Amino acid sequence: MIGKNVKGGIVGGLARNTQGADFKAVGIDSASGTASETGDIAFDDSLGAAAKTLGAALGIPDAVLDDNITRGKVVRAAVT
Repeated sequence: MIGKNVKGGIVGGLARNTQGADFKAVGIDSASGTASETGDIAFDDSLGAAAKTLGAALGIPDAVLDDNITRGKVVRAAVT
């Protein structure tokens, strides 16, 4: 994402897949934006988190986001 209310940087990341030589996406710590196997945003909820984070950057209230997007949470580290 890019824009007035978005902080520059990287959110999330990869970890070595223990079941092979490949890498896999992992969860996200919403407070820091770092990749984390134990983050409060699970990998399966990351699409919803991206949508909520974009909505927050656009100024949409959290209550509206939560009513319309049922998975994930805002990555506060990515929003000014």
